[in-house]
Amino acid sequence: MFSKYGTKKWGLPLGVLFASAAALCLITFDLGGNGNPAKANPGDQIVAGTGTFHADIFRNLSFLSTCPPGTDPTLPNDAFPPGPFPLSDPQTGHIYTGTRDSHIPAGSPGGPFDGSVQFQGLIDNSADATPDESRLFARLIQNECTIAYPFRAALRRSITLHNVTVAGRTGSLVLESQDSSQTLVGVGFAATGHFTIDGISGQLAGATGEGQWTIRSSPTTDDGWYDATIRMPGN
Repeated sequence: MFSKYGTKKWGLPLGVLFASAAALCLITFDLGGNGNPAKANPGDQIVAGTGTFHADIFRNLSFLSTCPPGTDPTLPNDAFPPGPFPLSDPQTGHIYTGTRDSHIPAGSPGGPFDGSVQFQGLIDNSADATPDESRLFARLIQNECTIAYPFRAALRRSITLHNVTVAGRTGSLVLESQDSSQTLVGVGFAATGHFTIDGISGQLAGATGEGQWTIRSSPTTDDGWYDATIRMPGN
């Protein structure tokens, strides 16, 4: 029964089919941060660790919509002391979109603005965390149309670091994440998320990894704590 099914109907012995399936599973799960199959080289180095980062940012929010009827929250007037949210009457909820950017060129709304992004720990660019060598950019959508506080937001965040060092190697990295957050009355919001890591140049070219972070944001800063694992390609 099994022999007939494996050789005549499928044209291959079951042992070959099972081996092929196993190989496919290995390829499927051995992925680099950029979505391409990672080559398993004997000289590859896996490093893991934690650290912190700080970014000086310019926040730009735009009104998107008022709340649908019946969902507008009613809050005490002191529920929102001066802070990032909302931008209007505390008695009225809105939906906002916006950006958080550490570098805005002259001639652009909010520009010129030059803030730095500094990482320490496993990922370290503290020796050269200048605006020319580091940038954080995030897009967000903030929903105040909930009866219960805190309000929620979603962010897509991208960080580019040049002259950054990981385990003694120096090059450039791109970190990208999708974060969810909740507002903190009067001080901004707290976000958590998963991020990917891609090495794009120098001794870090080809490096891939992932991690998670928690970030506390104000209107002008991001302060984060992260845990990450990075595969460093062999020589």
